[in-house]
Amino acid sequence: MEFLSEILGFGASVASGGLFGLIGSGIGAIGKYFHAKQAFSQEKERREWDREDFKLQMQFSAQETEQEIAIASAEGAWNGLSESIKADAKIKDVSPWANNVKTLFRPFLTTALVCVSAWIVWELFESLRNQDATVLAVISEADVKDLLRYSIYSLIFATSTAIVWWFGDRAFAPPGMKNR
Repeated sequence: MEFLSEILGFGASVASGGLFGLIGSGIGAIGKYFHAKQAFSQEKERREWDREDFKLQMQFSAQETEQEIAIASAEGAWNGLSESIKADAKIKDVSPWANNVKTLFRPFLTTALVCVSAWIVWELFESLRNQDATVLAVISEADVKDLLRYSIYSLIFATSTAIVWWFGDRAFAPPGMKNR
């Protein structure tokens, strides 16, 4: 009987070892599952952080580019004014009559361009208001509206540029025409 008891003890040891091995393996698998789930969650958070970091870097890069463009524009305006003043200072052997004509040319040209532009804008406006067949025969009504809008923006731009010319600055670009 002792033999039978040893065989039963041996069988119980094998069964209990297998049972505990199976339970340990299951616990290990559950642990691996939770570990993988946590690793996935951490990876997902890291990628989300990387995505947000990339967006911030792109915004910063865009702002930096805008600032560089503004600086280059300001430097160009001042350099142009400086070179214009230097060129005017170098002219000494010119008759006073020629120098006076040259001096009056910019204001004359500015005034003439503003007057012609204003006349064109007026004609475009009148063609829409009176349904003038002369202008509308050549240009469609939608194109006249686009030209009128563009002309008004350009006229205001040119007028403000002419006014602030003497201060060495340039006017702002019309809406929708940034960096033109």
